[in-house]
Amino acid sequence: MPTDNKGRSLTGARASSPFSGPVDGLSSISPEPRIQLINTFRDPFNNAVATARTCYSPTVVSPADVDKDAKSRLQRDAIADSTYKAGHHTTLQHSSFQFTLENVSRQFIWSFLHSHPLL
Repeated sequence: MPTDNKGRSLTGARASSPFSGPVDGLSSISPEPRIQLINTFRDPFNNAVATARTCYSPTVVSPADVDKDAKSRLQRDAIADSTYKAGHHTTLQHSSFQFTLENVSRQFIWSFLHSHPLL
């Protein structure tokens, strides 16, 4: 019989009610979420704007693309202003640290991280 790291049964016995779950309260154990820091950025502002541009671009936009000349920098500043005013703040989450999340649902990512940005 499979057990958790404390020796408790992971299968449990069937409860009398279909809504109460197993007797020991462990209906199933999902793998623990895994969070890994994969990147920090030398130029966080350019990265945040490049991230915003990539959302609406058919190709990936790099931080160097938004800072290559005066025209690019004017466009960068306008995009930064407009995306922030439009409420598209999730791109700013990429400005300093970038993480990967494993063993979490897409619903968690959408409902928690997009609805409650960590800014």
